[in-house]
Amino acid sequence: MLSCLRRYGVILSLGFALSTLTTHASTPKPYGVWSARINYSISGGGALADDLNLSINGTARLNFKLYGAVTRYHEESDEVVTGAFHHVQRIKKEQKCEEQGCSKVNFKSKKITRYKIPEGALNEADTSHLLPHGAMTIANLSCELWEADGVKKCLYQGVPLLVEYRAFGLYYRKQATSVTLDIKPEAIDFELPAYPLEKIALLKSSLKKGGMALPKSFPERLAKLAVAYHQSLKQHHLTEANLTQEERNLWLNRQGEHLFEESKKLLPAYLETMQKTRICLVQAQEWIAANECLEPFVDFKAKLTKERYPNIEQWRGEEREHLLEAFDAEIFRYQSKMKCLRSAKTITDLASCMK
Repeated sequence: MLSCLRRYGVILSLGFALSTLTTHASTPKPYGVWSARINYSISGGGALADDLNLSINGTARLNFKLYGAVTRYHEESDEVVTGAFHHVQRIKKEQKCEEQGCSKVNFKSKKITRYKIPEGALNEADTSHLLPHGAMTIANLSCELWEADGVKKCLYQGVPLLVEYRAFGLYYRKQATSVTLDIKPEAIDFELPAYPLEKIALLKSSLKKGGMALPKSFPERLAKLAVAYHQSLKQHHLTEANLTQEERNLWLNRQGEHLFEESKKLLPAYLETMQKTRICLVQAQEWIAANECLEPFVDFKAKLTKERYPNIEQWRGEEREHLLEAFDAEIFRYQSKMKCLRSAKTITDLASCMK
């Protein structure tokens, strides 16, 4: 009975903590350094579900001048899901911010969007809800360490050298690897690609009255959920160690909502691509035609794995039959999963379906 009441309380607290969590970010503090160039390493990951693991690796660079009044941020990272199913998301971000607003690059459409930073947007320099925890040395600089509710930050004169979020077995870390202070920034340090301006309305805040709409970005989503999660644990006098897997899954499923929505569309489309490729391969008479058949499949598979699919060098006898049999086996496996996949409601359900 006590276990049921506790679980019910944790379920209620997930909604309550998210709906009542303060989302108003303080005005970004000016940096105590006139200009700098900072390079970061990015890492993260953990288990999203049973037999479903996420790993994050990448790099980022921050240039700023005028004590942070002008900034340019560039990031490239990979979020790779392995296990019950595979998924690869390649992230490339670039934006420049000034007092009047920000310009964000869309590398897919090759356009630039201008927007005002919405209230509640993630501010990596904000320590308003954190507590001081001494100091540490990062990239040969001593920075002030701040921690609370699964969030850790280390700031050098207001400049973030470490940003880390941890909750329900997942983590994200961005840490400075090199810092060059008080440089004379060249104009190119703040230039964006020469793409045309995309004419759309100013981006609105993702925060809704009476609740919190979580962002798609993994670190931004984890940053918001980590605080709600750790506050919920304290409210119910719990620790992560005595939380049941069912209770932990409530939070993991919330964190994995965007991946779930993408994968639920992607996996049936992958099956359809395999089926079309298999039909084409049967009709191919020689290896050049067989490789042309594979092109759509190889392009699609790149969304699921970083491994490069090999080219066909011979298209006869055992080589041909072996490849067709491999397609048959994979098509059969995915067909057998489709009914379960269509009924899946969470990332936990999807991982269970695809085992």
